[in-house]
Amino acid sequence: MPEVHFIGSIVGASGFKGKAVFGKFAIESDNAQWKVIRGSVRGRTFSSIPDENTTYACWNHPVDVCFSCTGLLGWPKFFIELFFLDDDDRIDFAGYGFCYLPARLGRTTLTIATFRPRGSLADDLSAKFVGGYPQYADKTVVMDGAERWRERTVSTGTVQLDINVVHKGFRDDMIFTDGSPAVM
Repeated sequence: MPEVHFIGSIVGASGFKGKAVFGKFAIESDNAQWKVIRGSVRGRTFSSIPDENTTYACWNHPVDVCFSCTGLLGWPKFFIELFFLDDDDRIDFAGYGFCYLPARLGRTTLTIATFRPRGSLADDLSAKFVGGYPQYADKTVVMDGAERWRERTVSTGTVQLDINVVHKGFRDDMIFTDGSPAVM
């Protein structure tokens, strides 16, 4: 059965204010054609203090997961929720981000745009003084393009993901991601 290995790191995040920034992440596939062989598909980065001048928070959190698959439908996606420590030492929501993991062999650096739902003026004022930026009750809307386009959102920053992709057994099972023809 073909295997896909994703090995790399969540390098860091930029554009986020606060005393510290951290993320909760998941690698998800939409289909029964994908099964995790080894590695963790969920985790949390450590908290990093953003640089005052660039607002860059460095994590270098490792990602190492291996999937087996019977087809290409439901290719894995990377999802991250970001949080920050505000000036009053409260943990508050900063944003969501997601991307499809690359199918191309080798190293790829991805910059993931992050966003949060736009609240009303009252929500924004409340968040500034007591915390609590709006969040989705159902986080699947973040990865569902059909639903997400209707949402009013605010851009919050970016996350950098550095991933190496290794395929094993694809040619034997006649599944290709590089466009090369099947050899009989």
